[in-house]
Amino acid sequence: MRVVSMQSKAKVYHREECRYAKKILPKNRMQLSSEAAEKAGYHICPYCDGMDALFRMKKEQILKYARKNHMEVDLLNHVLYVRTDVGCWKMIYSMSEQRFLLYHKNYMQGVLSLDEVEEGAYHRQRDVPFSKSIEKYLFYISKHDAARKIEMIDYRLLPNRTKKEKRYFASARARSNRRSQRRLEELFTMIEQGA
Repeated sequence: MRVVSMQSKAKVYHREECRYAKKILPKNRMQLSSEAAEKAGYHICPYCDGMDALFRMKKEQILKYARKNHMEVDLLNHVLYVRTDVGCWKMIYSMSEQRFLLYHKNYMQGVLSLDEVEEGAYHRQRDVPFSKSIEKYLFYISKHDAARKIEMIDYRLLPNRTKKEKRYFASARARSNRRSQRRLEELFTMIEQGA
């Protein structure tokens, strides 16, 4: 839900956490969905929209969760980067959609440095829907990376009960089979070169 002032000539709608929303007098305050606010001619407050603003409003909770789950979180050029010991993630906020997109690049050799996060290719993480919450994506990243660590030991140890777990299990098995095939081909190449 969004907050508007019925007396405002500026016709701006705010998130509830916005410091300007908190200044609206109760008698002038009205709650609407963002879609209804836009239909009524209101536009989003520039202070409480965008990655920088959303990160600023939830910074304490985000950093607390990140520390607890061994993540490094940094805001660079309006993009939120999350570095873990098995991957690097970036969240981009779409102002037109008012939701986040999550991108990922695999990295299995410790946490990338902050200088390295903007380098290299990321892929869109398609198994997770768009989100309106940074915290929801941090939770997803935590679960995803825990599964990757199990997969690195032996994919057969992964849970395989729910539909989503079964899909991930099948993907992990396929990755394991591809790695085994590559190792076998490398072995044959070594034998041929040694002969």
